[in-house]
Amino acid sequence: MKYDDGTTYAHEGRLTFTDVTVNETTGTVNLRAVFPNPDKVLLPGLYVRAQLIEGIRPDSIVLPMQCVMRDAKGNASVYVVGEGNKIEARPVVATRTIGTNWLIDSGLKNGDRVVFQGFQRIRPGAVVTPKEMDLAKSIAETGKPLF
Repeated sequence: MKYDDGTTYAHEGRLTFTDVTVNETTGTVNLRAVFPNPDKVLLPGLYVRAQLIEGIRPDSIVLPMQCVMRDAKGNASVYVVGEGNKIEARPVVATRTIGTNWLIDSGLKNGDRVVFQGFQRIRPGAVVTPKEMDLAKSIAETGKPLF
């Protein structure tokens, strides 16, 4: 949090509430944070500019948007290569985008093999010969990740 003159408030606070609606006129969201106030410089109802650091999810699964399909009701799913190299449609929960990727909240686990290309030639139950992608090699050759 910063004062009007640009100096930083010395104490860290804790976010306690986030509103679910965005004010369409101003593009703002109401938040409530609790800060220690030992010097009594903060007043009730004071508006401030604050920098929020969101939580870290170290075991997150992020997929390129092209991997995630939506049905008519908006439910998300992905094709995975299952046992016996059979294609399965797996429901997932993908509620947040990060750039051109989806953050997968549930439905996949570490080690699941997700179909990245060739959607026009597969369907659930089809047996495939998967080709594993070497992400490190792809980055070395192109200078950038695929997604």
